[in-house]
Amino acid sequence: MPVIEFSGFLRFTSRHASEVERYSDRKYNVDNLRIIQLGIALFYAIVNQPMPRVAWQINFSDFDPDVDYCSPEPMRMLKNSGINL
Repeated sequence: MPVIEFSGFLRFTSRHASEVERYSDRKYNVDNLRIIQLGIALFYAIVNQPMPRVAWQINFSDFDPDVDYCSPEPMRMLKNSGINL
């Protein structure tokens, strides 16, 4: 199950937006923001439980919070997790 951390959002989708609008906004955000972190965890398919000690966290080093767009919430969460941006 991959989890990707981005630096925030450029477009926010209304709760009542159509699937097409949600996809369009999400694609715009992904296309225009730099990825900061990728997490991958493996699960047992039958019981939908994570496998013990089978997870990876990859931090990308080309993100610069002084240059690249970022929101305070993701930056605070990453810094609290020990990520040196």
